[in-house]
Amino acid sequence: MSALCEATGSDVAQVSHAIGMDTRIGPKFLNSSVGFGGSCFQKDILNLVYICECHGLTEVANYWKQVIKVNDYQKSRFLNRVVSSMFNTISGKKIAILGFAFKKDTGDTERNPYNRCVQGIVG
Repeated sequence: MSALCEATGSDVAQVSHAIGMDTRIGPKFLNSSVGFGGSCFQKDILNLVYICECHGLTEVANYWKQVIKVNDYQKSRFLNRVVSSMFNTISGKKIAILGFAFKKDTGDTERNPYNRCVQGIVG
């Protein structure tokens, strides 16, 4: 959603708020971010892909595969925006990474969506 909002000049916070007013969706899952992280969610989606494929539900499996691809795209897009905002070079720049865990009140950084970004920055 953030990519579409950026492309159209929309305010992602306002769009998220408006969509989140639908009680079937709610506001918690619509915050713009680098993507989902953690060790379980992607694994759960990939298990869902496997189950769908085992039952011949190719289109459904492809949908869930695309969720993973979009999540990866968000990480790349974020890294590109960081580098672009620094005049397309991070050489000689100091960058602070705050809040590195994938969720509040945890020290777990496994499959953190920012890992890929930090790797891209560090090289």
